[in-house]
Formats: sequence, structure tokens, C-alpha cells
Amino acid sequence: MSNRRNAGRLEEKFLLALTEGRRVVAGVSGGADSMAMLHFLWESGADVLAAHLNHCLRGAESDGDEAFVREFCRERGIPFRARRADIAALARRDGLGEVECGRRERYAFLLELAGEDAVVATAHTLSDQLETMLFRLARGTGPDGLSGIPEQR
Repeated sequence: MSNRRNAGRLEEKFLLALTEGRRVVAGVSGGADSMAMLHFLWESGADVLAAHLNHCLRGAESDGDEAFVREFCRERGIPFRARRADIAALARRDGLGEVECGRRERYAFLLELAGEDAVVATAHTLSDQLETMLFRLARGTGPDGLSGIPEQR
């Protein structure tokens, strides 16, 4: 199947699933994958709220990502919410790795914004999927754990 045909099916799937009168809280890091998702949602006319969690791990670079997403949203009239979290300190406090702690804090923020009525959308590339599988394999997962990030939960 061609990429063009896949793209059409993807758009149809997302439009049907996400624009049924429900707000979409989009987790936006400022990277290419999440910015493409946000742009797609905005272009589709979805009721979208962009949410950015600044992990405070890269100093001025982290602040720059937040500013970039904020400006993108301002230019298009997309509602925007941001939160800062000192992920390094939280990870040390809770005995977690920074990646796991960042994921926990990010999803808590997104779910808080979504409440009961909205849908949370995140963007993942194929390399994110592979990375998830490799991390699980390295931790010694069984056959049930050999999967990527679920499409829906």
C-alpha cells in the first residue's frame, strides 16, 4: 500500500475518532512529530488544546521549545497550556529514571487538562515504537511485553 493511501486512511481515522464534538488535548513537545500532529488537528478543524510540559532538563533549550510551541499556537489562535516540572529532581526523589518520570508527569498533566470529556492525543514515530520495544526487551519482558506504544488506551 502506498504512503499516500495510508495517509488518507490515517486522516479519516483521526477525523472520525477525534472530532466527534470532543476537545482534543494534544501533547506537544515542539518536535517534528508532535508539531505535525498539532498542525493536522488544527487544519482539520478539531477543537484542540495544545499542552506542553517543560521537563526543565536542557535549560535554555527546554525553554526555547516551550516558547516555540507557545508562539506557533498564538499565531494560529490555538489554546495553549504549559507547565514546568523539574523532572531530574522528581526522578531522584521518586527513585525513577528521567524518561519514566517525564512520561508519568506528562500524562498526569494531559489527563488533568482533559478531564472527563476530552481526548488526549500524542504523536509517536516508528522509532519511538522500536525504542519502547527495545527498552522492554532489555528489562527482560516476556512475550506479552514485546509491543510498542498502544494505539489507544
